[in-house]
Amino acid sequence: YVERLEAQARLGRAGLLRRARGAPLPREMAELDLLFACLVEAGLLEEDEAAGTIDQAIRRSLAPGGMASQQLGHAARLIEALRDRLTIETYGAFIHALRVARQDMQGASVPDGPGLDSMVHAMSGLQRLGTTVAGVAAEGMVRGGGWLFLDLGRRVERAQLTAHTLAIVLDQPRDRMDGTLRLLLELCDSAITYRGRYLSVLQPAPALDLVLADVSNPRALAYQFSQAAWLLHQAGDAELAAAATGLLHRVEALVGEVADAADPVSAAAALPPLLRAIAEDTAALSDRITRRFFALLPALQSVGLEVA
Repeated sequence: YVERLEAQARLGRAGLLRRARGAPLPREMAELDLLFACLVEAGLLEEDEAAGTIDQAIRRSLAPGGMASQQLGHAARLIEALRDRLTIETYGAFIHALRVARQDMQGASVPDGPGLDSMVHAMSGLQRLGTTVAGVAAEGMVRGGGWLFLDLGRRVERAQLTAHTLAIVLDQPRDRMDGTLRLLLELCDSAITYRGRYLSVLQPAPALDLVLADVSNPRALAYQFSQAAWLLHQAGDAELAAAATGLLHRVEALVGEVADAADPVSAAAALPPLLRAIAEDTAALSDRITRRFFALLPALQSVGLEVA
């Protein structure tokens, strides 16, 4: 739930910041449409909302009973259920981040109340909650079974959300590719890294390499599959580890096709259906992991009379 909330908050914050600029330009309207579609796919907004009222839709999601509020409640209940397994410091860090996020959401969801700034602040609070959980998991958990499956769940969830988001954003006309690449880097929290590597030159192959195939980038799609494969190997399931590795190789192949293409822009524009297929196969991998490690299935029994 926390990983999903963090991704939704990143998308919502990007949309709200564009709305806060005043009357949007045509390019910004196109980006708002994309962000709205991403928020629907991520489960924060309803599909029948109007993209032009993304701020009102997000306000309703933050209100009690809204999608964001419900998911924060699920996360809070899980933390309470694990209270006896958490140190006082860890539990306190989680509860403080949850309390602040809930207060920010309540303040931002008042009808005709605070403006866009309060909603941006609430989105930032949800992102901070995700950062808190990730930081505690990285530095405060023994590398045992609990940490392994927590991190595995985060990797699979992030891979699925990232693949869906990239597919939506890349599904644009060729003449919008520059804006598309900027939005990809923003949503994958990779804009600063890109500028540090390539200065101001924005090109499809290096941008897609950074957000898709760079196994050193914790926001890249390949990183999620690389880590998932390693974690599944540690869990003792070579078959599932091989499935995650196969998804990793498919992502690497996508970037290779763009880099080798005579027209990289056209090659990048052809990626959305392939990314959607990867997202679907990631969901299938998630189901297999659930059945393998978490589902309690009854033993198979034969029904009926035996025939001699």
